[in-house]
Amino acid sequence: MASFISLRDGLKTRLATITSLNVYDTIPETPQPPAAIVGGPMGKEFQINYSGRMPKGMTEWVIPIWVLVQPFDAVTAQDELDAYLASTGTRSIKVAIEGDKTLGGAAQTCRVAKAENYTGQYVEFKIEIIA
Repeated sequence: MASFISLRDGLKTRLATITSLNVYDTIPETPQPPAAIVGGPMGKEFQINYSGRMPKGMTEWVIPIWVLVQPFDAVTAQDELDAYLASTGTRSIKVAIEGDKTLGGAAQTCRVAKAENYTGQYVEFKIEIIA
């Protein structure tokens, strides 16, 4: 089984391919927007599935990534978030993470499963990882 640290590091490396995005692999006290934060083992967003449909020895992880932007004004903030939500483009979270589905060798595969909780300044992505 991959360690949570190696998966966080892999996600951080992939997110850092988006220029001008501040990336945190642990939850900072004061993030500097625009920021992507790899969520930790807190709340229902984070999951580890040790058994079930996975091949023997494999584990399914569901790790949240929170993206937040500066709230200059509602329209600007939403436009900025929309670029991170896109399925294509240089600021796409999906493109950045799925550009190396092994996360530098830490995982067998991963995918950006969904985005939710869009507030206009913040959106949460769910990343499914098989490791």
